[in-house]
Parts: sequence; C-alpha cells; structure tokens
Amino acid sequence: MENYPKTILELEKKFSTESACVQYLSAIKWAEGFKCPKCGKNKYWQMVNDLFMCASCHHQTSVKAGTIYQDSKIELQIWFRAAWWLIGQKNGCSAKGLQRVLGTYSVKYVASLKSAGFFFVETAAVKKT
Repeated sequence: MENYPKTILELEKKFSTESACVQYLSAIKWAEGFKCPKCGKNKYWQMVNDLFMCASCHHQTSVKAGTIYQDSKIELQIWFRAAWWLIGQKNGCSAKGLQRVLGTYSVKYVASLKSAGFFFVETAAVKKT
C-alpha cells in the first residue's frame, strides 16, 4: 500500500484516532464504495464508532464485520500499532517485546494479539471466504 507508514511517528500521526483507523479500514474493505451486505444498496449513514447503517433497508454493519478484527474488543489503534511492529521484525517477536511497544497490557492480552495471526496489508485485512 502506497501510504504505509514507514516510521513509528508516521504510524502515530496517520492513526492518531480510532476514527482514522475506521476510515482506513473502510477504504480497504469497501474500496469501490460501501455496499450493504443485506440489500446491496450503496447509500448509508455512518453511525457511532465503526457502525454503518444502510439508508435503504436500515441494516447496520460494522467496518470490522467479516474482517480479522470482527470479534475483537481491542481498539483498531492497538491492532494497527501491534501489526506495524510485528511486520517490522526480521526474526519474529515475543509477547514481552510486543508488550513493551503497546504499553501496560498484560502478557496474556499481548499474546492473544500475536496469536490472532493478523496482517496489516490491504489484501489480508478482510478475511478470505
């Protein structure tokens, strides 16, 4: 992806808010524009956080639905930070190393991020069906 942050400062600037992360994920998930998973229409209202409501059938869907982030309670900012760090490691990483990058999260929590098998690239952000 051409706008991939190359430094931690670029990452923090680009994804400084949860809203910025939602916009980024939306652009990847709906590269050709929003399409309601229920009725197929493309008119919508963006609601709170990562929810979108179809203007036609009023079906609500999350930008996380159908992605590797779907069942996660972890904020996208944390996922993106962790993924960026993991991708930059040449020889793998440890849960302790990831914990240092993310701050005061428990090792168990950090290990769950690591074991989720996520990627920060355009093609892997949406689950393959």
